[in-house]
Amino acid sequence: MLKAEIQLANTLSAVPGLLDQLDQALVAMDVPDADAFQVKLALEELVTNAINYGFDEGQTSELEVALRRQNEDLICELRDHGRVFNPLDVVEPDVTLDVDHRKVGGLGVFFVRQVMDDVSYERAGNMNVMRLRKTLGREGE
Repeated sequence: MLKAEIQLANTLSAVPGLLDQLDQALVAMDVPDADAFQVKLALEELVTNAINYGFDEGQTSELEVALRRQNEDLICELRDHGRVFNPLDVVEPDVTLDVDHRKVGGLGVFFVRQVMDDVSYERAGNMNVMRLRKTLGREGE
């Protein structure tokens, strides 16, 4: 089993460094390019949301991203000490509506649900924990 753990500050300026570290970890885990692209976008969306909405202005904290490859599954976990928030409680947007008639927000979590095979949330102690699972190599199925 291959693993990686990445810590970053709860600032948007830390996100590019996270993406670089994700690139390295996903290559080391032999994750196919198409899957790696989707995983990085999903994690970038969730991390950005956690940073933007999970903390009071000026509050410093760290977020943790853990990756683990088990056979053909990539398991991702995002942990933060932000305010309690389950993004899966957000009502899915009606993507059939014209953009002028849609409510603002919710597309990021909708996207994460679309590209990952399983997404779950729990509050563990004082941490938000998002778990994502992606079965690798299924592009085009």
